[in-house]
Amino acid sequence: MSFKMKFLTPLILAPILLFIACNQEVTKQQSVTNLEHKKNCKASEALQKDSIQPFDQIVATTPLQKLPHSETTNFDDFIDPDDYQEIDVNSLQLDKIYPNFYQNNFRAIAQYKVDLNPKKFHSLVVTTIKGTHEMESVLINYNLKGAIIDYKIVAYDEIAEGMSCTQSQISEEHLMVNQIFWGNHKEVKQTQYKILEDGTIDEIAVKHLNEAIDNF
Repeated sequence: MSFKMKFLTPLILAPILLFIACNQEVTKQQSVTNLEHKKNCKASEALQKDSIQPFDQIVATTPLQKLPHSETTNFDDFIDPDDYQEIDVNSLQLDKIYPNFYQNNFRAIAQYKVDLNPKKFHSLVVTTIKGTHEMESVLINYNLKGAIIDYKIVAYDEIAEGMSCTQSQISEEHLMVNQIFWGNHKEVKQTQYKILEDGTIDEIAVKHLNEAIDNF
């Protein structure tokens, strides 16, 4: 090896070794971050499992909303800390509606019940924040033992673009859901459902109210 090559070799190797060391450090930091995230998720899940309530107790202590009821829940309803409720995610089986509930940074924040057919099934409306910019309320029908029969989104709000929302009218046998969009022009998609005696929710009609939006 020549005198010139002896001095060039360290100069070539130094950046390579530095690059490898940096990559190893980044990988190490990512591993630590991922581990902490998993620990936080498991801790959150464990906390929820420790606080599971009997389903009958949840139904008995949940506030009742009289029918017919206009469901218009949105971010403006949750300004103060007292506006948020502690919701038992596991007992209400929200992970069946929202897979990976904790991993996706979802948070259930409010609930109330409606008497659609309480002798045959229980009905709760549960509001969940999805991340930081989306919120939706879901009407969930449970059998008397607490298993989910059927569910529909009855309210939605988003604060990222502010171009859509959902509002509904809930009655004993019917559900009317209005999906409202603001784009180049205003639109309302109105879907009507029939709430059957077994707790299932069947779609019966869909209308587009573009021309009547000003009167909506």
